[in-house]
Amino acid sequence: MEEVILKPGVSVVVCCYNSAEVIAPTIKALARQEVPPGIGCEVILVDNNCTDNTVGVAEDTWKKENSPYPLRVVKETEPGLIYARKIGAFCASYEILLFVDDDNILEPDWVEQLVDMYSRWPEVGAIGGYNEPLCQGEKPAWFDELSSMYACTPKRENPSESGVKRTLFGAGLSMRTVVLRSIFASSLPLYLVGMKKDIASRGEDSEICLRAGLMGWVLRYETSLKLKHYILKRRLNWDYVLQCRRGGGNADIILFIYQDLLDKKVPRDYCQLSIYISSLWDEFWQNRVKCKDLEKLKKEGDYVALRHHYLQGLTEGFLKLNEQEYNTIRGKISDFFAPKGKKF
Repeated sequence: MEEVILKPGVSVVVCCYNSAEVIAPTIKALARQEVPPGIGCEVILVDNNCTDNTVGVAEDTWKKENSPYPLRVVKETEPGLIYARKIGAFCASYEILLFVDDDNILEPDWVEQLVDMYSRWPEVGAIGGYNEPLCQGEKPAWFDELSSMYACTPKRENPSESGVKRTLFGAGLSMRTVVLRSIFASSLPLYLVGMKKDIASRGEDSEICLRAGLMGWVLRYETSLKLKHYILKRRLNWDYVLQCRRGGGNADIILFIYQDLLDKKVPRDYCQLSIYISSLWDEFWQNRVKCKDLEKLKKEGDYVALRHHYLQGLTEGFLKLNEQEYNTIRGKISDFFAPKGKKF
């Protein structure tokens, strides 16, 4: 793909798979962004094999808003969120790239704020914001404690505290376009694909963020960047949360390698990882679950069920790879980010 010369401004990438039900408010909010004079802006809608009228709804909504900047539609036939994001990044015209999910409704000052923040902080490679849930129907009793499963800022976090983070939510994740392109174009492949059709795979956003951190970039969370994350009623159920926890455990097999490197540790090899996972299971059965607590594995909203599904996912992710495969991935990631002259 031919690379364009990046200009001052923001390219907004919206990745879609059958998004007709939710895309109109997202597009409307993007069309109403307050763009400073002299700053460019565009919206790139990535059609990741939609079989509904996502593109038609988006284009009709954009026309009605009479926005002064363009909406472009590109096609990505390879299923998986990471592939949709990659083509969006390489189609971008501007220096800042903002990923907006198909169900995100941004406050009108996002573009203006991002341009200001990146100009003030040259060391910052990625910025995320405060994500507030907008639920279709009544929230379950457990929702506020587990809102991070839906890429929403947990209530327990002080929403007034901005600062440096290791990872950021993919919903509303912005990066310098050159940083993201260098990650996507790297000789080191990305190992986590993300959402694929209706499969709640996890971890691709964290892998991108952790790589940016290992490249020396600072990642910031800024509460003044606000969006509403619209959550359909059919996702507001316990089975979805358990699926997400399982997917998170699966992804951690790869993410542990990056986290160890950021902590200046030698990443665990296959044998060490096996021992670690076994110790987590031992702790779970000895301290978390007694015989009388087994019913908690089926109880909605209970921590024991969440932990159990996470460990199941962790084990599944481990068993997908044999020792040679895992240690090869570990070696490639470690050697790629190792200080010059040092090999793990």
